[in-house]
Amino acid sequence: MTTNTGTAVAPRDPVKDLQADLSKEAVKAQFSVALPSHITPDKFARVVMTAAAKNPDLAQADRRSLFNSCLEAAADGLMPNGKEAALVIFNTKEKRDGRDVWVKKVQYMPMVRGLRKLAMNSGQIKRLDAYVVHKNDEFDYQLGFDANIHHKPPTLDVDRGPAIGAYAIAVTDDDEKHVEVMSFQEIEKVRSVSRSKDSGPWKEWWGEMARKTVLRRLMKALPLSEELERVIERDDAMHAADERRQAGPSLAAVSAAQQLANFSTTPTLEHNAGTAPETFVPPPQTYQLVTLDGEVSETTSAADWLARFEAALQGVADPAKLWELNSDAAEWAADMTEGGDDALARLRKTYLTRPENGEPEGDADAPAGDEWADELAELKGIGMSCQSFGQWGAFVADYSDRIDALTASGGAQAEAWRAFAQERVSSFQQKKGAK
Repeated sequence: MTTNTGTAVAPRDPVKDLQADLSKEAVKAQFSVALPSHITPDKFARVVMTAAAKNPDLAQADRRSLFNSCLEAAADGLMPNGKEAALVIFNTKEKRDGRDVWVKKVQYMPMVRGLRKLAMNSGQIKRLDAYVVHKNDEFDYQLGFDANIHHKPPTLDVDRGPAIGAYAIAVTDDDEKHVEVMSFQEIEKVRSVSRSKDSGPWKEWWGEMARKTVLRRLMKALPLSEELERVIERDDAMHAADERRQAGPSLAAVSAAQQLANFSTTPTLEHNAGTAPETFVPPPQTYQLVTLDGEVSETTSAADWLARFEAALQGVADPAKLWELNSDAAEWAADMTEGGDDALARLRKTYLTRPENGEPEGDADAPAGDEWADELAELKGIGMSCQSFGQWGAFVADYSDRIDALTASGGAQAEAWRAFAQERVSSFQQKKGAK
């Protein structure tokens, strides 16, 4: 006779299981092989752990697809932190034991900041940006030999209205200007063939995906590094698979180069009235502010969110913890606000100061302790890729929040960065004088 002792077995925590797997030396060794030298496998693994903690569904998705996606992001030198790249879950039908089953699979998706990072690292691009245009914005553009954009949003107290399009601009190292403009309808045609057209990134970050869509089209005309071409081709393959699935088996298979060319032109696929009506209006980007008490407030204005965030920081007992809870929203809001990066850098410098024990505090992605050495190595690696003073200036502007945090941390790494920056500026000045 057996006796039931009544001892309950605690359920396994998939997030903790995943974090344990990511901590294994064998896994980090695989990351190390794929990663560029300025990103350590420990730092990359921590970013993936943070992504899983923020989105527990990742820990319950197909583990092989998750690791493969991480390796692809590592090989491209992009952090899957939701800013440079994102780990996105798709329900995928597979045959298992003769039956059709739906499996949650993970795919790595480069984001706008990641594409900009790789483009700036190519040494051939001075500036690369993309913006969403709203109905109440003042907007005009000109193509041809004198390509130009005039875009002026209304004052912050005026609603910008619904999105009506997006555009991307680039300036190459030889000062050649490139402009690409897409209407709302053109962007929607791209969205309509995506498997996540009504969920995931397109639902939650329509503005970010619109910016990425027009940016990718612009990149077709730009000088690209081999690594950036690889990233775009892989992303194109995912979009091409979506198009084939939407169009059915009659769509002939095409090469990667043809896929890139096809994506850069307006798709011939029309909206399916049952799933993506012509009257579709993208949901406004929602920014959530989470307090230390767990209370959540929402706003659709990035500028308003930044103002609320600053007010919350002023009266909170633990600014670093508040920043950690809202780090992703802070980055999104800064990206979507004129002067947002400067505002975020100012807040970081004001509220993420070092405590008396001398150890730096920061948000979930800010370095701490020995991690400042990793941050220094990564910034120096990117800085060394700059081939002109224009590229250096664009790099410093794009990474101003991280550079400010590093210099404010004090210590040897801050001094090393100042010395490195001074040496790089001097070298560019010498080159200019030699000409």
